[in-house]
Amino acid sequence: MEKGLRVSSFIIPVKVDESKYMLLHGYSGAMDIVDTSVAQFLCKEETVNETDFNEDLLQTLQKRGYLTGMSQEEENDYFR
Repeated sequence: MEKGLRVSSFIIPVKVDESKYMLLHGYSGAMDIVDTSVAQFLCKEETVNETDFNEDLLQTLQKRGYLTGMSQEEENDYFR
């Protein structure tokens, strides 16, 4: 896992039902349905440890832009 992963500042969670959320990513355009626990974690935490999610989910969240190695300032610059 890449060191220093943090939750992207551009995540938009939309509750689908009691057990699912749709995550939208503001600049990557990613849209994914995730368990409520994943969405709530991403909305509550700023940084992520390799033990917070299984390796497959961690890689997917990073690939889709929900987790980033960029600082908030770097991510804002990238968005602009």
